[in-house]
Amino acid sequence: MEDMQNQADERGLPIDEVGVTNLRYPIAVLDPKREKQETIAQLTLSVNLPHHFKGTHMSRFIEVLNEHRGEVTMHTLPEILRDMQAKFEADSARVEVRFPYFIEQQAPISGAKALMDYDCTFIGKVHGEEDDFILGVQVPVASLCPCS
Repeated sequence: MEDMQNQADERGLPIDEVGVTNLRYPIAVLDPKREKQETIAQLTLSVNLPHHFKGTHMSRFIEVLNEHRGEVTMHTLPEILRDMQAKFEADSARVEVRFPYFIEQQAPISGAKALMDYDCTFIGKVHGEEDDFILGVQVPVASLCPCS
């Protein structure tokens, strides 16, 4: 089979973003009480495709991810992005990581303990030498009527 993406592209058309979405992958994130917490993430990984490339192997995203399998945190995301830039010879790269994070909570009246899940998001971007990182957390809130 002929390798199309490694052929020269004479059209000169760059693509803003090319990548994989909704990839489920096991990750470990930092946890102040247990050091690390294992979870399953849903990832979107993308890079820009310079005009001289016809295409790319999507498996390269998985290769980069496998090199960083032990930990995905705000400390490691810049390195993952730089590795994606290098592997794809891209100017920009983007990673979005969505995952549940569990924290033990104690009931105010009964004192019973249970794990509560929080929906978390890491979004990392790099363009040239400029990095950007966004941390998102969706916190469940329960409000009670004052008379209850």
